[in-house]
Amino acid sequence: MTITHIIGGGLAGLNAALHLAEQGVSVSLYEASPQLGGRCRSYFDAQLGCEIDNGNHLLLRCNREAHAFIAAIGAEAQWQWAEPRYLMRDALYPRQWEWAAPYWLPHLPLFQYWHLLKLPFAKSVSRAIPPESPLGKRWAVPLCVSALNTPPDQAEARQFLRFLIHIATGGRMAAQARIARAPFQQALLDPAMTKLKTLGVSLYFSQRLQKVAMEDHHIRALHFASGTQVIAPDDRVIFAVPPREAQRLLPELSVPKDMESIVNLHFRYSHHQPLGKIEGIIGSVAEWVFFKADNIVSTTTSAANHLQSEDKDELAKAIWRDLAALYGFEKNIPPYRAVNEKLAGFTATRTNARRRPSTRSAYANLYLAGDYTQTGYPATIEGALRSGRLAADACLASR
Repeated sequence: MTITHIIGGGLAGLNAALHLAEQGVSVSLYEASPQLGGRCRSYFDAQLGCEIDNGNHLLLRCNREAHAFIAAIGAEAQWQWAEPRYLMRDALYPRQWEWAAPYWLPHLPLFQYWHLLKLPFAKSVSRAIPPESPLGKRWAVPLCVSALNTPPDQAEARQFLRFLIHIATGGRMAAQARIARAPFQQALLDPAMTKLKTLGVSLYFSQRLQKVAMEDHHIRALHFASGTQVIAPDDRVIFAVPPREAQRLLPELSVPKDMESIVNLHFRYSHHQPLGKIEGIIGSVAEWVFFKADNIVSTTTSAANHLQSEDKDELAKAIWRDLAALYGFEKNIPPYRAVNEKLAGFTATRTNARRRPSTRSAYANLYLAGDYTQTGYPATIEGALRSGRLAADACLASR
C-alpha cells in the first residue's frame, strides 16, 4: 500500500491530507508540536480565564479555498458572516467613515483615485499612492498593511493590485468578512482532526523531522527523534512546514527571507458591542478591533517589526487609551494578553516573490506546501489552504 507522508499539521498540511484522503489515498501526517494549526491556533489563557486565539483570523467571501475547507470538515455552523461593511475610526480626529461594497473605497473626490492608475507601473504601493494623501491614509495604507502584512513603502505595487483585482472580480460582497464564532480550536482544528480521522488519516504529534535521506533525486527516508520512516518507491512526501524549516531540511531550496510580525492584544472587558463586530482604526498603534465571545476585545497590528523593541505593557496601555476614547470604555486597563507572532508571514516584496518555490521540488517524490510557495496569494489562510490542495493535486497526478 502506497502512503503519502505529510510533514506539518498547519492549514496547508491539513488541506493536503483532506484532499488526498477524500480520493482514497493513505495518508500519514506528522506534526512537530502537540497540536494542529501551525500559526492558526488557540489555547486557554490562565490570566484571562478563557480560551483565546493567537491572532485574529478572518476570511473574505472571495476566499473560496477556505470556505470549501470549512464545508468539507463540517464546520460551517462555527462561522458567521460579519456586517458587509467596515466602520473606520480615526483615533486622532473625531471622524468615522465606512468601507462599503462593492469596492470598499472611502468617499473622496474622484481626482483622488487617479493614484490607482499608477499601481501597475510603480515599484511599491507608496510610490503609487502617497501614504499621506487622503486615499493613502484612509484606504491604501490600512488595506495594504492588513492584506499583505507589509509596509506600503516595501510592498510591491503589483501584488497589492493583484489583491485588489481579486476583490473587484469576486462579486459585490467579495470583501465581506467571515469570522469564527468560537476560538480556532473549536471552529476549525477539532472539526478538521475529526474529519481526517474519519477518512483514515494517521496523525502523529510531537514528531519533528530532523533530517531526510535522499538518493537519485528521491526522498528515501524521514528521520524523526522517535525513529526512521522508510519511504517506499511508490510513496509520496509533502513538506508543509514554514519556509525556514523547509530550507533547514533542503538547504538548496529558495524561500522568502524577509519576514514580518503581527502583534495582537486581547483585553477581557465587559462591553456592549455586537459579537463578531469588526472595526478599523487609523491614527493608533492598533489597526483593527474585534469584539469576541467571553468579553474579549482584541486588536491587531500587522507589519509590526517596528514594535519588536517596544515594551508590550506600555503598548497595551497606549492601545487601551485609544479604545477607551473611541468606545467610551473605562480608562483603567483590564486584564490583557499580548501575543507577538514574530514570523507571522513573509513580506510582499519583489525580492521575496522571486524566491517563492513551486509545488514540485527537485526531488521526484517530494512536493511543497505552505503559504510561502507560489500560490498567487500573500501569506494568508487562503494561500496556505490553496498550497495544500495544489500539493495534493500534484501527488495525485504523479500516480
